[in-house]
Amino acid sequence: MLFACVLLLALVAVLVILLIRFWNRETNYRNQLQRYSGIADLDAAIETAKSQLEEAKQGVRATAEEDKRRREQLETQYKQALTKFEELKREVSLLEENLDVMSFGLYKPHFTFQTSEEYKDALIALRNKMKDVTTSGGAATCPVGWTVNDSKQEGAKMIRQTTKVMLRAF
Repeated sequence: MLFACVLLLALVAVLVILLIRFWNRETNYRNQLQRYSGIADLDAAIETAKSQLEEAKQGVRATAEEDKRRREQLETQYKQALTKFEELKREVSLLEENLDVMSFGLYKPHFTFQTSEEYKDALIALRNKMKDVTTSGGAATCPVGWTVNDSKQEGAKMIRQTTKVMLRAF
């Protein structure tokens, strides 16, 4: 019986030693878990950061595509506006040339004649009218009587010469 007690006591001692070792390992394991829990948190943080980075990259790609589309649209609008601007600029330059000529009293003629004969007849009638007005002295007048060297006759002569020059220039 003593042998059984010693055996039982040895068995209990072995169990106590195993229990202490298990307890120490468990405590050591818990300490290591607690010690390295930051690393586990870092892994989760890294994964979260990676997913956020991927979302940001997708956002950047989407923004770049939108910018590219908008840039192409603006370039198309710019080209259209530039073409319109050049066209209007060309038209304005033509009008400016016409304004310069118009300032001298020369206008682009507009005719409604059906045949060249009608045009010819109208020109002859206009020339006869101009001839009548010129010979009657109504084409250009000077309402002021001039005197040259105290002579009204020389003043009238100067007015006639000046009138001729003006009519020729016209």
